[in-house]
Amino acid sequence: MDPGAVHPPLADGRYLLSDVLGIGGMATVFRAFDVHLQTPRAVKVLHTEVPSRARERFLAEAKTLARLQHPRITRIHDWGRDGERDFIVMELMEESAAGVMARRGPLPPAMALQIALDVLQGLQFAHERGVIHRDIKPENILLTTEGAACLADFGVARVADHRLTRTGAQIGTWAYMSPEQRQDSKHVGAAADIYAMGLTLHQLLVGRQTPPAASVPAFLVDILRRATRSDPADRFVSAQEMAASLAIAAATCPPDAKPAPPARAPTIDAPLPLAPPVQAPPIQAPQRPALAEVRSFRLPLPDTVLPRETLPPNQGGLTSTDTPPDPSALDPSTVDRRVALALTLTAVLLVVVALASIYGGRP
Repeated sequence: MDPGAVHPPLADGRYLLSDVLGIGGMATVFRAFDVHLQTPRAVKVLHTEVPSRARERFLAEAKTLARLQHPRITRIHDWGRDGERDFIVMELMEESAAGVMARRGPLPPAMALQIALDVLQGLQFAHERGVIHRDIKPENILLTTEGAACLADFGVARVADHRLTRTGAQIGTWAYMSPEQRQDSKHVGAAADIYAMGLTLHQLLVGRQTPPAASVPAFLVDILRRATRSDPADRFVSAQEMAASLAIAAATCPPDAKPAPPARAPTIDAPLPLAPPVQAPPIQAPQRPALAEVRSFRLPLPDTVLPRETLPPNQGGLTSTDTPPDPSALDPSTVDRRVALALTLTAVLLVVVALASIYGGRP
């Protein structure tokens, strides 16, 4: 199928196909748009030139996904046939774990562990329902926009009540196959998926499948060795048991392999630094008025007293609302004459009293 070709819509125009997200041996996955629900989707379209047995397996994948409704397994929304094209409508996820590795190389241990734990949750759910994936690899692990991992592509999965694999056939990707799956893919069990999960985790950590490399974190070496034992009986009993071992290993992950913790707010045990003391401005004593200013403040003594009836309104005397006269408006010459007159009269009175006391006692 030509990735650059224009592809007609499916289901009477409901699903508009655009970019090619991936091409496999049996089908091509497109980015699509659901016109009815106005939302993006991923549509897997079976190649028209495949044999009839491949079509049976394609339809079996749709039914398998429909029965595996789990957050860590890619969801199916629709499936059908449009002319000669069989298709499955799935949840759209922008990138796979293999795509992330292609951009940045081996993943940090904390990130690789979280992806493995997510996939093992989905695997445990599938195994409990009699579904063996048989093709676990980084290309079949998709990542959501929140960073969660989901298991995808159940096209070669073995289902307990389906008989689509011949005895002795080799189904899956050779580099991730367990020894028993390479001999007979029809009769494999959950241990084959655990083996492939061990190789996948090793590749996420160091960039290749063969374990254990010298660059694998020491706290994961024993887990990878047990997951990839040649004898299925020596591996983890279930995906859940492997996930439990990884969870314990994650708790003992060295500090330099863990993501940086968020900044913590200061506690009571860590006192806050004291602010520098605030210097108060100096208090200044109020300035006392000069003696000349005090002496110059005197009420005026009018030369003549006007009759009350001749005064203008509100000028017949001071009231509670009247404002005292401004001392600066007083005439200094008038004040000086009054003071001089008072002093002269006082001096004359004192002289008279003195003379009277002197001459008043003579016969």
